[in-house]
This record gives sequence, C-alpha cells and structure tokens, in this order.
Amino acid sequence: MYFVDKYFNILFDEVLICPAELDFVIQIENQIIPIEAKSWESVRSQSLETFRKKYSIKKSIRISAKNFGFENGIKSVPLYAVWCIK
Repeated sequence: MYFVDKYFNILFDEVLICPAELDFVIQIENQIIPIEAKSWESVRSQSLETFRKKYSIKKSIRISAKNFGFENGIKSVPLYAVWCIK
C-alpha cells in the first residue's frame, strides 16, 4: 500500500510492525490523524495513546457509542456520525 507523502509511508510501515493496534490512519493536508473505533461506551484506548506519544500526534479521533466530545487531544465522534469526519 503506497501513499503520496513519504513521511506517511514510513509512519504507516512502523504501525504495521508495532504491537499497538490502530483501526485507521488518515491524512488530512500534512497531518497524520490516527482513528480508533470502539463498539461500546468503554473507550479506553492504550494503543491510541501509545501512538500519539511516540509520534507527537496532536489530533486524533475516537469513534464509539459515546456522544461528541474532546478530551486530551482526542476528538470523540459517535458511531452514527462517522460520516461527519473530514
């Protein structure tokens, strides 16, 4: 799988090797945004936190059964509103 931005390729390759599990990684302009999807309201996401710390990621998205919110640099998006992510 190839991406336009070389930095994104390197980052994505390390994610595949890393034991932490991320559901999605998107690129918006020059920013890498990790996305973690949870099917319940329990939103503890160690993998997302590990990834954010390792690569100094400021923005990330968590999709879950919880309502909209923003905490510690993680934007919470409810399952029914996934189509709103840009």
